[in-house]
Amino acid sequence: KLKGNIHLFQSDLTQTPISYGIFKKKICLPSVEFSEKELSNIFIHELTHFKNKDLPIKFFSKLSTCFFWWLPFTYLISKDLEEFQEIRCDLCVTRSMSRQQKIYYLST
Repeated sequence: KLKGNIHLFQSDLTQTPISYGIFKKKICLPSVEFSEKELSNIFIHELTHFKNKDLPIKFFSKLSTCFFWWLPFTYLISKDLEEFQEIRCDLCVTRSMSRQQKIYYLST
């Protein structure tokens, strides 16, 4: 249920899959071989970040850190927010998976 195109590419500059872009959404994969199931897990995870609108939230979090750089707790809040987004994403993805599927997903 995502609108628009999502561009996919590989790069030697990243070691883990990453999604970015608010208006032009992109997923960047490291230049390594993945199995079909691993790619499926990666895409589901990254697309869930887009669905949850994690990227605009992360952008405003980083922007707030820039504006309030002298306040130490802004760094802690930003870091905690990123961890929360990852946990929420994993919970959304694994909600309807079997125990074995969850184990494989988390190992990916």
